[in-house]
Amino acid sequence: MAYADRRKSYAETATIKGDRARRVAVPMPQKVKDLENQATRYFGLDKATVKLVHRGQDPLHHDGQLRNVIPGDVVVAHGKRPKGERHQTTHQRDYRGHEFEPAARPQPRQPPKTLPFTGSSHYQDSYPGHDITPQPSPTPRKPSPYVPFNGSSTYQSHYPGHPVEPMATTPPRKPKPTLPFQGNSTYNEAYRGHDITPPPTAPPRKPRPNLPFEGSSTYNRDYPGHEVEVPLPPKPRTAGPRLPFQGNSEYQMNYVDKGVDIPRYMFIEPAMSERSMSLGSSAN
Repeated sequence: MAYADRRKSYAETATIKGDRARRVAVPMPQKVKDLENQATRYFGLDKATVKLVHRGQDPLHHDGQLRNVIPGDVVVAHGKRPKGERHQTTHQRDYRGHEFEPAARPQPRQPPKTLPFTGSSHYQDSYPGHDITPQPSPTPRKPSPYVPFNGSSTYQSHYPGHPVEPMATTPPRKPKPTLPFQGNSTYNEAYRGHDITPPPTAPPRKPRPNLPFEGSSTYNRDYPGHEVEVPLPPKPRTAGPRLPFQGNSEYQMNYVDKGVDIPRYMFIEPAMSERSMSLGSSAN
């Protein structure tokens, strides 16, 4: 069924309308009990008081009436909330807390009694103890008398000292007198100067007369101008009658409709309170 051919969600003479902001899409039901379960799940209504109204006009009481429900229709659910229960969110309703008893803690283990070790280890058998007799301490040695060294070392015999005479000081040099250069360089001999005579100034030029061009250029000779006749504007065309297209397009021939089923869904929403309906009517 095409989307343009779908009927409106509510009937023209609907007596009750639901809260569109809380509308929920659900699969097409097989039984009225399925819709009641959906209303209890999504809107928190008491299952014993749930009443369903198809398109805001026809009450649903038995499963045979579901033949009149098609995809896209709206079923309004109204009823009372369970007593003693406050409003809950979907998360609180689906994931309820459970009471659990913590596991009993194990009794503390008593430390084992420690007994002295009376056996013998492998270390004690391999390395038995021995009695150690202390040795007498040696008598203190007397310091030897200090005797100066009177011999000669190898360094002193190989590298005897020599008297060093100071170097004679150099007398200060007298500054040489600066004399002018009186010779001739190679540059002066190869590149001698010459007297330059400036050229005479040119006489002032007379301005040429501005004459029109009377000849013919190559462009004008190869591309002479032609007279162009301006065509008359066309007469306005009268629009012919519009006929419907009775042929077949290439898209329709190559892409045949496979008849894919549209997902079958309907909508369920809670009924609006009397105060909300009065506000909505005044706004309209």
